[in-house]
Amino acid sequence: MTIEWQTQRLNMRQINATDWDFFYFLQTDPATIQYSFNRRTEAHIRQRFESRLPLWTPTSEFWLCLMLQEIATDRLVGLTGFYLNDGVAELGYMIAPHDTGKGYATESLNGLLEFADYCGIYRFQANVTAGNHASERVLLKCGFHCDEVVEKDVEIGGTLYDDLIYRKVSSG
Repeated sequence: MTIEWQTQRLNMRQINATDWDFFYFLQTDPATIQYSFNRRTEAHIRQRFESRLPLWTPTSEFWLCLMLQEIATDRLVGLTGFYLNDGVAELGYMIAPHDTGKGYATESLNGLLEFADYCGIYRFQANVTAGNHASERVLLKCGFHCDEVVEKDVEIGGTLYDDLIYRKVSSG
């Protein structure tokens, strides 16, 4: 049984083998990865993709990756997910560049938090590269707060950035 969750405008379902092209696109699009990481090889992206394909459970030791599909069109608009580490869900999200600014990141993150609550997960963390103001706004809208700044911790394109660590604890 695959994992599925729904928000007002989005179907959120666990990644599957047919999602490779869209996953690869998100992982290589310069605008999408600008504040996330350096360009990766196709082999590295393929390994990350395949590691997310097994059915996820709360005891899994790999990322839960949920594809985001518009309910109205069935079109993929992004992905979200988390990795559990000592009871803390380290989360992330990527929205396709043609779908940014539509509120999908905030909507999907709120949906992800609801799903996590359903799974009994109440502690969350997100690392944001300084300068990624859109991602910071999403986290603040979803009740996160910047709890820590690690100076000059992330190197992207030869530039060192501060790593902003946002946290949230839900009431469960």
